[in-house]
Amino acid sequence: MPAPDRTAFVGYQEQLAHLLELLSPWHRAHRISIEGIGGAGKTTLILEAAYRSLAQSQFEAIVFTSAQPHRLAGDRILRRIKRERTLRDIFRTICRTLERPDILAADFEIQFEGIQDLLADRSVLLIVDNLETIEDQEDVCSFLYELPAKVKAVATSRDRAPSDCTIHLESLSAGDAARLIGLQAREKDIQLYPEDCQKLYQKTGGIPGAIVYTIGQLAGGYLLTDVLARLDSNRPGDLTRFCFESSVLPLRASPAHRLLMAAAIFAKPALLEAITYVAATADPDGLAKLQQLSLIKRSKQTSQPNDRPNNHQERYDMLALTRGYVLAEIKAHPEFEAEARSRWVSWYRIFVEKYGGKDETEWQDFSEIEAEWENLGEAIEWCIARERYEDVLYFWQQVKSYSYSRGRQRDRLTYWTVNKQWEDWLLQAAEAREDWPSAVEVMRDRAWKLTLKGREKDLEAADAIFARAWDLRNYRELSAQLDLAICIAGLRIEQKQFEDALDWLNQGDELLKKWQGAGEQGAGEQGAEEQRDFSLHPTPYTPHPSSSPTLESEEVMRFRIRLLHPEGQINYNSGEYDKAKIAFQKVLELAQSISWQRVEFLAKDWLGHIAIKEGDFDLAELLFLKSIDIAREKKDNCRIAFCKRGLARLESERGNPREACKRGREALAEFQNLGMTVEAEETKDMLESFGALA
Repeated sequence: MPAPDRTAFVGYQEQLAHLLELLSPWHRAHRISIEGIGGAGKTTLILEAAYRSLAQSQFEAIVFTSAQPHRLAGDRILRRIKRERTLRDIFRTICRTLERPDILAADFEIQFEGIQDLLADRSVLLIVDNLETIEDQEDVCSFLYELPAKVKAVATSRDRAPSDCTIHLESLSAGDAARLIGLQAREKDIQLYPEDCQKLYQKTGGIPGAIVYTIGQLAGGYLLTDVLARLDSNRPGDLTRFCFESSVLPLRASPAHRLLMAAAIFAKPALLEAITYVAATADPDGLAKLQQLSLIKRSKQTSQPNDRPNNHQERYDMLALTRGYVLAEIKAHPEFEAEARSRWVSWYRIFVEKYGGKDETEWQDFSEIEAEWENLGEAIEWCIARERYEDVLYFWQQVKSYSYSRGRQRDRLTYWTVNKQWEDWLLQAAEAREDWPSAVEVMRDRAWKLTLKGREKDLEAADAIFARAWDLRNYRELSAQLDLAICIAGLRIEQKQFEDALDWLNQGDELLKKWQGAGEQGAGEQGAEEQRDFSLHPTPYTPHPSSSPTLESEEVMRFRIRLLHPEGQINYNSGEYDKAKIAFQKVLELAQSISWQRVEFLAKDWLGHIAIKEGDFDLAELLFLKSIDIAREKKDNCRIAFCKRGLARLESERGNPREACKRGREALAEFQNLGMTVEAEETKDMLESFGALA
């Protein structure tokens, strides 16, 4: 046997224990396969088990054969001088190891019988390394199945191998990879910081051979940044060729090859239906072949994690190192890449049409978008890099409602910053193309997010953007102008400019009357005569012409509610609680009539605060507790925070400082987690007034 190539065996402890159990004389398994991609540690594992068995005198003899053409050796890949590529080669190694070269002088059939007799009464471990590169693989497999009972045979392979038991190696866990990196670094006298080790683990995917090879390159004088850049490159290097070339090249011109390249286009685990759509093939044999070669694997992630996945929900993933090699393979097939990328974008357009484009002001189920978000973001970034304006605009219009939902559930400062980069590009592109309706739409959305952030610098930026959008308002239909006026009124409320806010609400009311008076059909005629055709540029609320009075009436009520709600806020902030109560009761009544759940919730929240001012503490508590249950059900962490802050104020008014501080601290933590800095500061001030932060 070859000498161990490492001073210590790191990782795969469960697999090693299982292999040693299978090799024990009392276990009935006789043919064992160790499978995994190149560099996964298959040979290292069997050699470790073989040397441990040798130390315990478990076998009378151990025969090692290998058809591997190359081997990893530190920072280089060496050609193997001696290989057992055929069954005859394996016969020669068996006879040499057992000191019976005379058997080889006979004909092949006689050799076979002689070896059978030779092995009949001996406890022997036969290792066939790299089974997939053996030339007469079928004959070798037949031979392994005809071995005497006392012989244990272990075959390593990148492909599925016939066996009684299979041990599959994927990659090291993060902890085992860190230990191997640390061991190799110490032995090579290299200093690596924890963040360097983490980067190395991520780039190698925890493949042991890749870790050893990479650290060998560092020991050879290469910089870490250069080594990591090579691993990240779409150009195949010695390492990736060693790991994948012999598995991938035979697949060319097959459905499996198309599926493999399609899967690599997705940055994260991809839905099976997406992969097959992009590959333009759903060949089940090809998919199975890729899994047998360990080039892709089923991911534990599904589009609906709590449900048992069906075939359409299954996701498939590949290691980062595999993906880098396959992306280079895609570059070698430009015609496929062009077609596949086009289908990739097309699939996501279909996807967001189905699961996006929902009302941003209502609670929505975005679980499908959430599960696919990273892959979808990659598609959007790709379209931006290639100036595919129409695609980017369409994606943005369909997913912007999701961005509001996500901002209610997690850190909006971090998330909306990413979204801002898309919006900035989209706005510049719209202006360059003089697509003013879309430019106004983006401006409105951008300025409203800044308003929701509420910081002074954000409000100033929102003011400037809203002003520009208002100057261009005539490029949009009346309903969009009305929406814009209401948003600007909301900004003025955040700026404490209540008189100005009322002026904007009055303008909104006039626009609503004008829109109603003209009718949806009239608004469409105005658009045809005075503006551009807006059919390709939906407004934020898409109040398009409709022959149904019910739909028209509901849309009008939505705008009435949106005009009433800020009026109630202004009255509350001005100390006119009776007027605020009337406004929010009307909002609640209208919202309930059209089942606008989130607005019902907001109205009840305000009515709870008004009840505190009126001294009706029981009513306030009832409203807040019911609201917080609904907010939890809808996973709206933003509204949960506001409810907790309302309960804190309630308990303070009741004279329960301990409970008030408890609720207030909970609200503060929620606001901080959401990146709602203004609300967090307001809550700190409230707690200080309670004496909680003294």
